[in-house]
Amino acid sequence: MTRRTSTIKLAALITLVAGAVLGAFLFMRLRHSDLTLTFTREDLQQRVAAKFPFDQKLLFITVTYSNPNIRLEEGSDRIGIGLDAVAKLDGDRLVNGSVEGDWVIRYEPGQGALYFDDPRIDRLDIKGLSPATQEMVARVARPLIQEYLRRVPVARLKPGDLRQDLARSMLKSVAIKRGKLYVVVGPQ
Repeated sequence: MTRRTSTIKLAALITLVAGAVLGAFLFMRLRHSDLTLTFTREDLQQRVAAKFPFDQKLLFITVTYSNPNIRLEEGSDRIGIGLDAVAKLDGDRLVNGSVEGDWVIRYEPGQGALYFDDPRIDRLDIKGLSPATQEMVARVARPLIQEYLRRVPVARLKPGDLRQDLARSMLKSVAIKRGKLYVVVGPQ
């Protein structure tokens, strides 16, 4: 082996060791760092809108929910949502209405996904129904709407992205500031 070959092999070995040390350092740093996901109202609107329209069969009425409208209230940790509701009554008569409520974000680390959770339906109003019928529809519809929206993923972390893979373990905080939703996930 010549002196030049030895020098090249030594330089390659030093480069390999330095790369491994740097890689280990970066891995350790990333493993202990949080990941902040930022969503605008428009981002959320687009993601949620893809899950609608949604139909519910309630006794003798079919209600179709559409046109979700996401609201982000400054300083809140809850995401507001409004929906148009069209009820098809016996005889194919259609009546319009709306639903309003809000949710918090639930994080499922195994799926790397954010979902709506802890729903509050503040208002379910369908015009053209008697108060008694409207109350009956609201009683049946609320839990169904809540359950449907709990299964709607708001966002998913990208599998294969090292930083996102390392940050998957838990939800640390959710806040709405300056018209955006900030979600912090990271290791325990």
